[in-house]
Amino acid sequence: MNRPIVRTKGRHKILLVYPLQGGSGAFVRHIPLGLLYTSSKLVKQDVFVEIFDCRLSPRTWREELANKMDEETLMVGISVMTGSPVMQASKIGEMVKEFDSHINVVWGGPHATFNPNSILENEETCDYVVNGYGNEAFFELYQALKAGEQPRNMPGVVYRDGTSLVAT
Repeated sequence: MNRPIVRTKGRHKILLVYPLQGGSGAFVRHIPLGLLYTSSKLVKQDVFVEIFDCRLSPRTWREELANKMDEETLMVGISVMTGSPVMQASKIGEMVKEFDSHINVVWGGPHATFNPNSILENEETCDYVVNGYGNEAFFELYQALKAGEQPRNMPGVVYRDGTSLVAT
């Protein structure tokens, strides 16, 4: 699925989401450091970033996430571990696109680092994958999308261009 870049006027908010983790999430809870690192450069540039940890609201995360999205949301970034979090990330992507198909869904984290092509081939709601240490790549992706541009020549970002996948 290749969609045209949409007008970004008025869109500036970023929502970073840490999905439910399956069985391990019931026993191990840690601060989502990857999302904190990813947000740091954006926050320093006065970009509105909100981090939502689904594990803190396992029964009501859908309603809470829906309440955080609005017409100003430009991107929803999802930190994805391999295993059941992949299914959760897929649900989050579907939910985002049902709310507003123009919101850019970005997958990052360990699973995205090792499987970027597989994600874009199998997850229709995922628009971009940031692999590796994503702090700088996510910031640059934000700048490109805010300007209404594709992320050309941007290390660490993979996306669809027609039927091809582009790894920059």
